[in-house]
Amino acid sequence: MMKLTDTEQVILTAVARNNGTVPTRERARSKADARAYGAAIASLIKKGILEPRGPARDGDYAKDGQKLVLAKPETEDKAPHTSEAPKELKVRKGTKQELLIEMLKRKAGATIDEIVTATGWQRHTARGAMAGALKKKLGLTITSEKDESRGRVYRIS
Repeated sequence: MMKLTDTEQVILTAVARNNGTVPTRERARSKADARAYGAAIASLIKKGILEPRGPARDGDYAKDGQKLVLAKPETEDKAPHTSEAPKELKVRKGTKQELLIEMLKRKAGATIDEIVTATGWQRHTARGAMAGALKKKLGLTITSEKDESRGRVYRIS
């Protein structure tokens, strides 16, 4: 756990009250108080708790023209925001989920009634498997369209 001085704790409390930005020290009793405030802020920057971000406004403590705000947690910065190649589907062989995916990959697609007949699931379970397991977990894109003869047809696009 990181040790903070009393002044640093007071500054962080003020930051919480000031929408995440460091307020200026307008009423410093002396030059020594103003220097202590600046030193405490410099220490918080060095510890990685505060960082300069965005243009400063009136009432914001600024460093190089940027306001000081709470730093983002390290866990957010570790995950790169790059587009990767589509991941390979990990579906066990011989499962109903594999059967559902094969049915939806067909050019003709599959209706809820066809899925229910093939898997033995109830209608709400089939819809839930498409929404939960296929869309959310596996990231597949499922489209549906109304067919005059068959009803609503679902496909993996």
